Amino acid sequence: MNTRTRSLLAVSALLVLVIVVVAIPAIVRTVDRRGEDVAGVVTTHYAPDGSEYWQISAGPANAWLLPADNGYLLVDTGYREDYDRFVAGLEHVGIDIADIRYLFITHAHDEHAGFAARLKREAGCTLIVPRDSLDGLAAGRFDWEGVSVNVAVEMVGRLYNAVKQRDFSFEPVEPREDDIVLDESDTEIAREWGVAGTFVPTPGH
Repeated sequence: MNTRTRSLLAVSALLVLVIVVVAIPAIVRTVDRRGEDVAGVVTTHYAPDGSEYWQISAGPANAWLLPADNGYLLVDTGYREDYDRFVAGLEHVGIDIADIRYLFITHAHDEHAGFAARLKREAGCTLIVPRDSLDGLAAGRFDWEGVSVNVAVEMVGRLYNAVKQRDFSFEPVEPREDDIVLDESDTEIAREWGVAGTFVPTPGH
């Protein structure tokens, strides 16, 4: 197999991957807007002690829902356009967004904070955000520099962003006085809410 053939195969594989990543989720979201099945949005997992927690895949990004003493803690959201499907997926498994009492945004990217501001308005949840992410959250946008682990990931990322016409923006998120801003990792807040975990601020991926 010569170099040109290998290059053509690599490009073909990347195009197929882009179709899978971009086209299929878009088709699924379109079907859901027509009121069809949203059973695949929420996946139940079990901790070692047998307790449930949930992976929520309303779009390309995942969010995580953990039980707390008086409701739920949500870790990240998804893109802003994923909100309706997110709500429908939770309703499908019997969870009301009003029971989401806490929202931890790990960092200020559009796929992690996309509908955070809307969820806070509609659910009235307490925000937990890293101090280093405050400026990005308030701006409602971040600059994607395209720094990737290898050339293939870089190409897929650029194609995905181009096809989706992604502008990296989201509704600005600004914590209020009763929200929590983290300067470093915290092991006590989560435990006070009945969550066996640690809040760890992250700068990005």
